[in-house]
Amino acid sequence: MRKIPCLLLLVFLILFFSCKTTKPVVAEKSFVFPADWIGHWTGMLSIFNEGRKSMEVPMQCLIQPAENQDEYHWTLVYGHAEKEDRRDYVLKASDAKKGHYLIDELNSILLDACVLDNKLISAFTVQNNALTSVYTRQADQLIFEIYMHMEKNPSVTGGAVVENDTIPEVKSYKTRVYQKALLQKAKK
Repeated sequence: MRKIPCLLLLVFLILFFSCKTTKPVVAEKSFVFPADWIGHWTGMLSIFNEGRKSMEVPMQCLIQPAENQDEYHWTLVYGHAEKEDRRDYVLKASDAKKGHYLIDELNSILLDACVLDNKLISAFTVQNNALTSVYTRQADQLIFEIYMHMEKNPSVTGGAVVENDTIPEVKSYKTRVYQKALLQKAKK
């Protein structure tokens, strides 16, 4: 009989000490796209390949309303001064309510881009390379990322029957290049 009160005391103590106070979970701010993204963003772009950082260059992203409603000037600038590589695009709303936009490269190329959470994501292929670009609006930053893999020579696995389950064939690719920039809004 003495075991029951001791057991209850032990359970109580375990519960009591396992209920530590922790910091409250604060939901990340949800930004309105593209209104809360407008501005001149600057930082350094790090480029990784073959398992290491291979280069770092200054980067800017300028996002401004265009003359036409539902369009925005979206400019990327790599490097600086005489070695500047400037890329001017126009972001066009295709179905803004569903988060679907088009990135017009102003040379007959239109890239689909979708807003999911606080991210603008675009996936495309060019010259046997598959790229995914991700812009993330977070706190006081705009984070820019690119993932690239070659479309040829995938690793193919699956396509078998395992314990009466038909496993689909899966193609996987080695990510060859990763680029990342943490951009801060420039002071006026």
